[in-house]
Amino acid sequence: MQCCLAEKSYNPFYSLLSEKLLTDVNFKYTFKYALWDYIKSIGNLEVRQILNLSKIYGALMVKSLPIHFLKVIDF
Repeated sequence: MQCCLAEKSYNPFYSLLSEKLLTDVNFKYTFKYALWDYIKSIGNLEVRQILNLSKIYGALMVKSLPIHFLKVIDF
């Protein structure tokens, strides 16, 4: 996750790698809590980091992660 946010532009390699890791249930919880931590500190992130974060989690939501991982967001 940290490497994905450090990139200048989104690299789909990180979502492919994450999909492989998410076959293990423990990694799903790790990704959930990492997402929640990033959402809580979204004011400290740069625009490109927010963009990369949204793209990787968007790609993972399509295939691997359930939508209820976004329950901490106040829409």
